[in-house]
Amino acid sequence: MAAFLMKVLIISKFLYPDKIGGVEVHVHKVAEELVQHGHTVAILTVSRTRETCRYKILTVKLLPRPLSELSFFIEGFVKVCLYPWNIIHVHYAGLSALLVAYFMKILKHVPYVVTCHGSDIHKQNHFLSLHSFLLKKADKITCVSSELINILNFRYGIKEGIQKIPNGFDKQLLKKTSFLQGEKSRKCITFVGSLRLEKDPITFLQAIKLLSSSSSDFKVLIVGTGPLYNEVKQFIKANSLNSIVQMLQPMPQEELFKLVELSDIIIISSITEGLPTFLIECMALGKSVIATNVGGIPDIVKNGINGILVPPKSPQSIFNALERLLANPELKKRLGRAAKESVKDYTWNKIAEKYEIIYREVISKGKVT
Repeated sequence: MAAFLMKVLIISKFLYPDKIGGVEVHVHKVAEELVQHGHTVAILTVSRTRETCRYKILTVKLLPRPLSELSFFIEGFVKVCLYPWNIIHVHYAGLSALLVAYFMKILKHVPYVVTCHGSDIHKQNHFLSLHSFLLKKADKITCVSSELINILNFRYGIKEGIQKIPNGFDKQLLKKTSFLQGEKSRKCITFVGSLRLEKDPITFLQAIKLLSSSSSDFKVLIVGTGPLYNEVKQFIKANSLNSIVQMLQPMPQEELFKLVELSDIIIISSITEGLPTFLIECMALGKSVIATNVGGIPDIVKNGINGILVPPKSPQSIFNALERLLANPELKKRLGRAAKESVKDYTWNKIAEKYEIIYREVISKGKVT
């Protein structure tokens, strides 16, 4: 089938930079690449319109809970009905987004693709049977990790038609950090993520407390906010880590990459994950990564080859890995070089190309089931 330009509707409740997270960055970067490839792209979202983006934004205003999901579905469906789409792509399998796509398929005969990112199918859903039904009605499902495919297989009973497409990194944006060569008096250990239970920042800080008992030649940066923010601050104060740990607010990718470039070790201490975009970005920068062996992380990180894997909820394991890397600069460099090489094909351009292939395959079937 000859290549053709498509009208693509993406549904993502939130969007970068209004919300700085893996799903939001994924959607923004893929949409930008699809436009660059010549396609017409719009995103149905609650985020605000921005003049700088290349795609169109269809903004939905949410009513307060418990009517927020219903309001997204009703207003979203009304707005997308006004345009002729070739394909709908739901990023993050939330119920209201799936309902918009499903009714567009039934009433307007527009096929839809769903990308599962992690917590959308990890967590138990009160509307699980409806959720499962809407996923099964998708023309194609993609997941960012092998673990999510297994969840769909065994929890949702979806055995076929699932493809793994990981998160990626912005090759051009990462190049802008290459000039940074700051001299540091202390080694820098960096944690970036929402301060919530799933990311488990407290286990990370417990490891830092252990490390501080044997060394003072390091500093820690924690970038993020969230429900555990005050608990994290209290832990730092109670354990006299104020001179070691600095807390920073979330920041745009350009600023974050510059900070990461000056970091020596990156920590991901999550107890559950899809596939962290930040992990791939750090590896693309050639950073040594210590990460928990959960979700899609072991799809990317191979223990002792391009990073170090540790079990979740284990401060001692993180401490041991930190001590090992800090005492062995050559190991740190070797892991960083291997990390960079292992993710070199994970650019957003290549990710967008994979989606294009799926879109064309789905559209070429020419029927709605």
